[in-house]
Amino acid sequence: EASEQAPSKLKLIGQELGGKLFFDAEAGRLVKSESTQKLTTERPYRELKIKVETTAETTTTISSP
Repeated sequence: EASEQAPSKLKLIGQELGGKLFFDAEAGRLVKSESTQKLTTERPYRELKIKVETTAETTTTISSP
């Protein structure tokens, strides 16, 4: 039997997103992209506040056949 729980009161308190695109002018195309995203969340747990910082980094490289 499933128990019902109160919904979490997760709050987004910060967000940053940045990136770069690398273009090869000689080839006339995109060759690489990089992005970084940082999220900061907070939620109460009993008498405490839990703060979570998550960072994701992505790099994509495009090569020709």
